[in-house]
This record gives sequence, C-alpha cells and structure tokens, in this order.
Amino acid sequence: MTPLKTEALSRANGHQGFGEQTSIELDHCAALLAKDKPFATLQAGFALEGYELHRTVDGLLLVDRVGRTRHLSSVDQARLVLAEIGGAR
Repeated sequence: MTPLKTEALSRANGHQGFGEQTSIELDHCAALLAKDKPFATLQAGFALEGYELHRTVDGLLLVDRVGRTRHLSSVDQARLVLAEIGGAR
C-alpha cells in the first residue's frame, strides 16, 4: 500500500461509517446487489449496443437512445427488446 493510501485509511478509520460496518450491513448490501444483478446485466447489454436502460421508482423500465425513449413493463420485455436490437448474443 502506498504511504498516502495508508495515511488516508488511518485517518478515515476514526470516522463513523468507515471500517465500522457490521457484517449485517455488509450482508444487506450483498443481498441488494444480488437482487439487482439481472437488471444490471441488462443495463450493460443495452449499453454495449448504445442504449441506456433506466428503472423508475414504480418499476417501469425505460430504454433510451439519442432522446428516443421506449417504455417497457418488465425485465422479460427488456430482454426481448435487447435481442431485437442485436444485443446479448
């Protein structure tokens, strides 16, 4: 580890929220990430094809490219659209 990184870590360890996370907090974060993995994978697939995939608070999915937006109702529908545009081969 570089001296600057070591110094930064030692300074930050005294602050709440850094180095004091419990395993329960970390397990919760891991569970959230695992739940979102299918969506993140789809996002990456769309990005590789030049599109953006977003999810609204109410669960609606939006696919956007150059200001043209398409509304999708489910992850399955998003997978079909991705296949249509040639992604996720």
